Amino acid sequence: LQIGCQTDYLGEADHLKCVPVVHMQCALDSDILQVWNLWGGLLYLIAPPKSKVNGLEVVVQTAIKTPYYKSGQTSVTDWVNDIRNAAAPWAELEFENIIITLHSDFIRKLDRPDEVTAVWDSIMKGVADLAAKPAKFSRKERFVADVQISHGSMHSGYPIMIHSTSVPELLNPKAALTQDIWRAVHELGHNQQCSPWEFPPHTTESTCNLWSVYVHEEVLGVNRAKAHPDMTPEKRKRRAENYVKGGRNLDNWRVWTALETYMQ
Repeated sequence: LQIGCQTDYLGEADHLKCVPVVHMQCALDSDILQVWNLWGGLLYLIAPPKSKVNGLEVVVQTAIKTPYYKSGQTSVTDWVNDIRNAAAPWAELEFENIIITLHSDFIRKLDRPDEVTAVWDSIMKGVADLAAKPAKFSRKERFVADVQISHGSMHSGYPIMIHSTSVPELLNPKAALTQDIWRAVHELGHNQQCSPWEFPPHTTESTCNLWSVYVHEEVLGVNRAKAHPDMTPEKRKRRAENYVKGGRNLDNWRVWTALETYMQ
């Protein structure tokens, strides 16, 4: 059992906006178990990979209901009239291939979770297409948004961690066409990278951007030149020329310059 939606460790941060560790885990090794976490959090049952449990029944007492939306099961009417007003400070939106966990304040006025569903189902289908994976992920990807994360503006992993300030761009269907979701898909791209076709450290922050390009163009209909400021034709040409003029030094073949190799 885990209490808390993420295990990010903030102990190396120069300044803390919250405690370094906000989750708690314990083994379900008795019929009745009393658990708690000083910081609260959503409840998760964590099972080893490929494990099977038949006839398991779990009864939770003295817990607070959370705003929880699951596409295909939760109606928009129930969501608007009741579910989004649940008291817990954390909310969860579960779509076909991705789950977004965020502070409940962000969803109190979310009227059309079905529209958000449609956008993310399309994005994740694009992610699967480029990764040559089945359209339905064997394990749904996760985003968790919090006030502070261990490093970067976002970072990959399970879950992908993002700052709470980035939440609006994930929940606004129109933002996918008018604002920057490059970073979010960039982190999803990290989770699809495979070591046999990577050349670390050169391509670590490079090939993940292939998913950002693909999703913007093939799913969202946004040309790569408009998807990110560094993808304009002028900047791409200048990078290639500078790389050649610099002697084609492998140390300089990384991030955007390395991406050019894959964009040809």
